[in-house]
Amino acid sequence: MSHLTLISRLLQAMFLFLLSIIGVSAFAQAPVPEQAIMQSADDAQLKWGPCPPFLPKGCAIAVLHGDPAKDNLDVFFKVPAKSLSHSIGILPQSAWCW
Repeated sequence: MSHLTLISRLLQAMFLFLLSIIGVSAFAQAPVPEQAIMQSADDAQLKWGPCPPFLPKGCAIAVLHGDPAKDNLDVFFKVPAKSLSHSIGILPQSAWCW
């Protein structure tokens, strides 16, 4: 094979390589950052529903973001005071160790 043919094939390979990199980077997109959720329990837009039966009576849950049937769900819990510490074994804040 002559030197010109070898150089020609090398240039073709380099061109195809660069073209493939440019093509891939043109379709790659950075993920769009989501806006932070900022709501309080008193927000009128929240739709409160009952909690599952294993949680204490008076508990309410609201979906902030996502679909309850799918992953990556953000929820807001409303729980009556002192109702969780005995029913599911959560230590009161006074017993926390820092």
